[in-house]
Amino acid sequence: MQAVVVGLFFMAPGPLVMLVASCRWLLAARIRNVTRRQAAEETARDRPLLQEQLTPATPLPSIAIIMPVKWAAMRTVDPLANLRSQVLTGYTGPHESIFVVESADDGAVEAVKMLQAELAGSVVIRIVVAGLATTCSQKIHNMMAGVDACGAHVQYVLFLDANVRMHRNSVQVLLNPLESDSNALLSTGYTIDVPAPGASIWPWMMCLFRHFNLTAFVTKNSAFVWGGVMLMRKADIDANVCQVKSRWLQGGYTEDLLALGCATEGRMATASPLQALFPNELRCDITFEQAWSFLRRQIFVLTTYGSRRTRPYHVFLQTVLVLGYGLPIVSSLAALLTWTCVLLTPAASWQVLCTTAILSCFQMVMWLLLAFALKSHLQASVRLTAALSPERPTISTAHGRYTTLFVSFICAATLIPIAVVASLCSHSITWAGVTYRVQSGKVASIIRPGQPASLQEQQQQQQQQQQQQQLQLGTRSD
Repeated sequence: MQAVVVGLFFMAPGPLVMLVASCRWLLAARIRNVTRRQAAEETARDRPLLQEQLTPATPLPSIAIIMPVKWAAMRTVDPLANLRSQVLTGYTGPHESIFVVESADDGAVEAVKMLQAELAGSVVIRIVVAGLATTCSQKIHNMMAGVDACGAHVQYVLFLDANVRMHRNSVQVLLNPLESDSNALLSTGYTIDVPAPGASIWPWMMCLFRHFNLTAFVTKNSAFVWGGVMLMRKADIDANVCQVKSRWLQGGYTEDLLALGCATEGRMATASPLQALFPNELRCDITFEQAWSFLRRQIFVLTTYGSRRTRPYHVFLQTVLVLGYGLPIVSSLAALLTWTCVLLTPAASWQVLCTTAILSCFQMVMWLLLAFALKSHLQASVRLTAALSPERPTISTAHGRYTTLFVSFICAATLIPIAVVASLCSHSITWAGVTYRVQSGKVASIIRPGQPASLQEQQQQQQQQQQQQQLQLGTRSD
């Protein structure tokens, strides 16, 4: 009888967590639908948001679109289409595209050269070889190399991941908040991942993790930043406003959480336009090992921080992940245990039976509501991206059946708490063969296969490689 009471106690929290998660997804779906109708009206008028607020005599600011790319890290179905959408922006102000790679033999170089040949004379595309990172993550190192390669006339820099497909007016949408609010440090967006037809459950699990994060992007100034789409003033980076540049370069691992922490401590805003939502179709051949590595990397960033004042927020996010995903699984297991004990206890009272039945029914209803809310948000988000780019084919969500979403949530809810515990127990993470060791929230060492362990030797080798690669690779399109 005591086991029944314990089971009933653990059955209650899970459905409440699912109710909260479902309400977040349904609210986000409603906001996406409202934004879609607004976007359709603006598309019908064919007037970009920023240009409506500028007089004909007002020059548009110059922008450098910086894309730190690594071919092996691209999980999208058509990487070249994503890169093309980032280069062929509808922004009419002065702009250039800078692709930054770690080395000249990266597979992304050939793809960018194809774009250079295809779009020669219409856009400015440059390739920059950043060399090996020694004091921060490779992505941050590539980002800063892109900033250093910008011309003196550049006013804004837009950092983009290769796993997003931009819309025609995306630059204007991101630029508008920074032009209208001098206290905004950055403007950001997020991706809506949808696995390709025929995908296994593992791409859907990655997609679900993104969808949970996407519920934070429901206001124009959300307390959530994504480094995959991040627009900043170049002058703010150069001047190290809020210590953002120094925190990136001095042991920085994740650019977005560091930037958010800098903005919070500096009492600056972070803008998140509701139309800054970008589609990405995931490959269907993603394996369990790749999905698990993705979750580990995404959660490991919470063990890094720029200052101890931001660490409590990261601990809070880790707690949310453990409870938000873990409690529904715990409650379901508790329900099975409780029913087993009730059926094996002849003296179980009607009160216990009724309580168990009510909690079990409530739990089943919450599971159904959760699948419905997730499906509604997925469809609403995809319809919004279709309204933002009506000239493109709409990504299909028909293969995202309720059973697929349900099973993917079960897998995510099981693995994410384990990934949080693994991150807390380990001070290192391996990505693309490179191991980053973190100490006191910062990158303390970088270990590469076949590379010297000493930072001094790494810096010397980096300088030599960069000089040789810059001689071999032209950085400006013909």
